[in-house]
Amino acid sequence: MDSDIQTYVSSHSDDPGYAGRIDIVTGPTGRRRWPEHVKAAMVLETFRDGVTVADVARRHGVSAPQLHAWRRAAREGLLPMPEDDALGLVCRSW
Repeated sequence: MDSDIQTYVSSHSDDPGYAGRIDIVTGPTGRRRWPEHVKAAMVLETFRDGVTVADVARRHGVSAPQLHAWRRAAREGLLPMPEDDALGLVCRSW
């Protein structure tokens, strides 16, 4: 997902006439749509031992509150989840 990578460019100068700092931020704009199998994979990843929701969210470029919402949707049966046993994952209790 190269289009999801943000690029930061800054301009600094001590020259006369310097108007201030200019930051250009590029990256995804608007809402992103995640396929349900990708959401499910991220949710399952949060249940591995020693992994935090914040770490998983940061790794995938998702906000932690969004990932928590997907976990809640999975708990309520609104997000289809693959069989945990087939993946060999041991999930903590919901």
